[in-house]
Amino acid sequence: MQGMDPRYYGIFPVGDDHCHLPEGKPFLDITGVWSFVNFEDTISQRRRVDKSACGATTSGASEHRLPNRNAAEGGLAAHRTRRAGKWKRTQVPLLGEECTDVDLARKELLLGNCLTAGKMNISIDLDTNYAELVLNVGRVTLGENNRKKMKDRQLSKQQNENISRAVCALLNSGGGVIKAEVENEDYSYKKDGIGLDLENSFSDMLPFVPNFLDFMQNGNYFHIFVKSWSLETSSLQIATLSSNLYKRDVTSVKVMNASAALEFLKDKEKTGGRAHLRPKLPAKRVCVDVQEESNMEALAADFFNRTELNYKEKLTFTESTHVEIKNFSTTKLLQRIREILPQYVSAFANTDGGYLFVGLNEDKEIIGFKSEKSCLTKLEEVTKNSIGKLPVHHFCMEKGTIDYLCKFLRVYDKGSLCGYVYALRVERSCCAVFAKKPDSWHVKDNRVEPLTEKEWIQFMVDSERG
Repeated sequence: MQGMDPRYYGIFPVGDDHCHLPEGKPFLDITGVWSFVNFEDTISQRRRVDKSACGATTSGASEHRLPNRNAAEGGLAAHRTRRAGKWKRTQVPLLGEECTDVDLARKELLLGNCLTAGKMNISIDLDTNYAELVLNVGRVTLGENNRKKMKDRQLSKQQNENISRAVCALLNSGGGVIKAEVENEDYSYKKDGIGLDLENSFSDMLPFVPNFLDFMQNGNYFHIFVKSWSLETSSLQIATLSSNLYKRDVTSVKVMNASAALEFLKDKEKTGGRAHLRPKLPAKRVCVDVQEESNMEALAADFFNRTELNYKEKLTFTESTHVEIKNFSTTKLLQRIREILPQYVSAFANTDGGYLFVGLNEDKEIIGFKSEKSCLTKLEEVTKNSIGKLPVHHFCMEKGTIDYLCKFLRVYDKGSLCGYVYALRVERSCCAVFAKKPDSWHVKDNRVEPLTEKEWIQFMVDSERG
């Protein structure tokens, strides 16, 4: 076994009442050998079987191997513990080899019926001949042309999310198989592929897709064989679909990829929030001829502190790292502000603070929006509730809330009140502010579940501690 890729080992407990393969039950090892688990000797007996007697094989693909299913009950934390040397290691099944003799062992592996993961159409499939963890994602349209023709774009997006989350969960839980029933007739994997949107999702998640995923069509079913996430092929401890940690990149708001998020978290942990202090802005209006980033921030601060604005007045600043300008129609104002707040608040808080102004057009003119006082109150409540719900992981001792100030600047036209500008100032945070929980999944207690922000950060940062 020396020199073999450790991702291809199964990890089974010895002399432990949490063993997932009962004593005496067979499993097919990596060399095509039936093995029997014995709690005294680990493997007490082997006998050869004819591989050709097993079920479907992968067409046109290299030999596939799967890690074991041991993380299904305990989740990612248990999987990490078992990899830490507390469990004896043995060999695992070849992907694509289905043998009915292992049905009993497989069904004893997981207890209860198939369990759905929240609102997602993902279930643990017990009605299968695979010895490994199988996640069923239901009916899926496959093939680039077929997916492009889907009229229900929301359904297409949901199918992509379900498959991506199932892949992520298996990567973080020791590997396994994803099973999908092909929705479209006359589908051929060799001719049609799987679909560019799915390929892009896999590429965004994985450093090199062929190292982790293999694909097989078996009649009207499509299987994705997922290998276990490995530190040997990535510097990250776990697979992540989205960190949901945002940052300002000059005038853009961008989500941090997993590597950037790791560096961000390491810096936050190291400084404990001490680096969030910065010099106060000048109290008076600065010279508009000075073209610097800090100057634009000062001009935005001066604008934020005004009590009255003039309709069609030209701005003296533009968008920057610290300034975002928006203009929404009055009818969609509440909806649009509710939609954008999580990303912009996260980005400003995680970068260097800043201002969000709504009611300024692309020509840098003050337009404002019409509103009754009751609607302004509602906007204030939406702002408070949206920011209050944002997940925050504290690195500081104070464990404070997100520091912000929301106000409405009055806009006048020839002396008459004609509208308002929504103005939000967000201070830089000493801690990590998420737009929503990180999009990273694992199998825990026989369910596909998302990691909390605390769990996700713990695994991310722990990879640096060895």
